[in-house]
Amino acid sequence: QAQGWSLNGGYVMDVTSYLTKNYRIDSNRIYITGLSAGGQGVYEYAIHATLTVPTSFPLPAAAVVPMSMASGLPSTSGMNTVKSDNVAVWGFGSSPSDMHGENTQKFAAGTNGRFTNYAGGHCCWNNFYNPNYKEVVNGKTMNIYEWMLTNSRGTTTQPPPTTVPIPVVKKAVKITILYSDGTITEVNL
Repeated sequence: QAQGWSLNGGYVMDVTSYLTKNYRIDSNRIYITGLSAGGQGVYEYAIHATLTVPTSFPLPAAAVVPMSMASGLPSTSGMNTVKSDNVAVWGFGSSPSDMHGENTQKFAAGTNGRFTNYAGGHCCWNNFYNPNYKEVVNGKTMNIYEWMLTNSRGTTTQPPPTTVPIPVVKKAVKITILYSDGTITEVNL
């Protein structure tokens, strides 16, 4: 059960660890996105701010997409962790009209990431999750899903299939898995 109204980086790590142990996940291609409070969880995961998990941090993401992350001012040490882990960042937010968008912009800038500034305040995320929304990135037009697939932690792997135990979940979490062949699977935990 979550301690508050949103999931922190520790919970994101728990879910990521569970999925990589129980599903055929390429651990070099873990992509995490979240909006508002979910963006805070993405940020905390990326900077290793794990609050409820063991001290070892098993799986840095290949890329993260925080959308108007509802967190405080990003820390320099946290942004340095993201850079040293070589995690790609594409942030979205409405800066300076929304402080969460402004903090997302600072996080993206502090990690040498990309930032998309939009008008409207703390809103509008579905526009950017729509696969038809595209921007030119390094000379190629792509959406966030195509951009995520350009990032990897190393040689991609195909883990063997495993038997999946049914988890006991006290808070509903919806996970979307994007495979390199473009197929999408949604898992409700």
